[in-house]
Amino acid sequence: MVYTLIAQTPAPQQVVAIAMSIHGEAYIQPPEIPIYTTLVPLQEIREGSIIRIEPNSMVVFKIDGNIIRLFGPTTIKVEEIGNEKGIKLLDGRIYGNFKRPFRLKTNKVSAVIRGTKVSVIKKDQEIWKVIKGTIEVEGMGPLEEGKQLNTSKGKVEKLVLDSIDLLNLALDARDQDTVPPPIQIEKADITNKKDYAFKVITEPGAIIQFLGKRYVTDSTGQITIKTRLRKEINYFTLTAMDSAGNMARAGFLVKLDTLPPRITVPLKSGLYSKIPKTAIPVEGEPGTLVKIEDGKQRALPASGYLEEVVDLKPGENSIEVVGIDEAGNSSRKSVKLTFDNTIPSIAVLSPVDTLTNKKSITLKVKVKDDRLKGVVINGKVVPVRGGLVSRVFPLREGVNTFEIYAVDSAGNISSTTVKVRRDTQPPMKKKELQIDTYQTINGKVKPGSLVFINGNPVPVSPDGEFSYRVKLRRGKNLVIIRVVDMAGNETVEKRIIEVP
Repeated sequence: MVYTLIAQTPAPQQVVAIAMSIHGEAYIQPPEIPIYTTLVPLQEIREGSIIRIEPNSMVVFKIDGNIIRLFGPTTIKVEEIGNEKGIKLLDGRIYGNFKRPFRLKTNKVSAVIRGTKVSVIKKDQEIWKVIKGTIEVEGMGPLEEGKQLNTSKGKVEKLVLDSIDLLNLALDARDQDTVPPPIQIEKADITNKKDYAFKVITEPGAIIQFLGKRYVTDSTGQITIKTRLRKEINYFTLTAMDSAGNMARAGFLVKLDTLPPRITVPLKSGLYSKIPKTAIPVEGEPGTLVKIEDGKQRALPASGYLEEVVDLKPGENSIEVVGIDEAGNSSRKSVKLTFDNTIPSIAVLSPVDTLTNKKSITLKVKVKDDRLKGVVINGKVVPVRGGLVSRVFPLREGVNTFEIYAVDSAGNISSTTVKVRRDTQPPMKKKELQIDTYQTINGKVKPGSLVFINGNPVPVSPDGEFSYRVKLRRGKNLVIIRVVDMAGNETVEKRIIEVP
């Protein structure tokens, strides 16, 4: 059963999306080559590309004002759907906050969505969730807010939100409410009891994170939290997150803190980029001062996550991240990134001649690039040894075209084209040869061919015609005509002429 969702049609464009931010690992396969390369922030996504988001990763796209988030593992394809630009969800899940028209497709449902929040899951079952707005389903009527369509079962169900749906709604709400919740702590500064209780006053229904545990405040915004103290001085911190996802942090002195701050750089070291700017993500304890390279110090926000765009120099870059906590303890992390925007060089060593009568050729190509990823000839990946590609290709009659692509680890692509013409037709047809009684030999051959009569070269006109007068003696005379064309094809004709 196939359902079609109908809405306004956007104008098609070649560039469909821009990768605004990437948390974790994501890869892109451009339509012209069968090789995945690293997806980087601010990269333009064009039609025909396949995007793969690895587990525990997230990519945020901006498409004509629409915000689309993909949590890994997920695979999508950017393609033309019904003469409109769009995304096909191959596997995983997608969330979209659609303000402008956009086409979205799975195996069983195709939709143009506007003014709607939609979450789609394509795993064991294909489920479309309408969180906000209404979608018209052809043949079924409207799929309204608060409903979900299970295409595997072919029926409409009550909307069920999971943790990722709630996270996306919180991220949407953050754009409207950016004020962190206030925190007031009522506590005793000094106590002789190991069992310790303090009261937190903040927004009603806020989530409190304290020592790895979650607490929810009551309708008055209050919660009493109990903990157990050590013999030494303790330093406690807590965070409060409101319904919009805004977070705030508060702390009070209980323990001497001598541990360095925990910071991580969730970016795989050793990646390549062809863009001179890249965003360096940092995660850690909220409030930690972070300095990336020579940039200014910035405090990690309540979410414990920030990004800093840095300039990359050609070649390998070692980016150092320093985190300093309120006690002055510091920790350092580094990540290595290579900036390479130089396309690979391709030199065709053979064939030198573009005209031949052979059944096959050996195509030899020399490719130079320090970070070569692979070479593709006519859509197939071919092995490279020592920068040299040597491969035998069969030839068909006529012009044979070989398209050669070379791509490096940063996604730089270079290409060239080789054309070889195979010609196996004889240079002269026997019916074109005439010998009259006046000892004159006339004929027509392929233009550019060489003609020899009894070993003597014969002039040939630009259109392939020739005429030659032979000297004969009485009796039987053997006349040998030999023709060789530019491809190496040869015709030999022997005639006996008898003179009385």
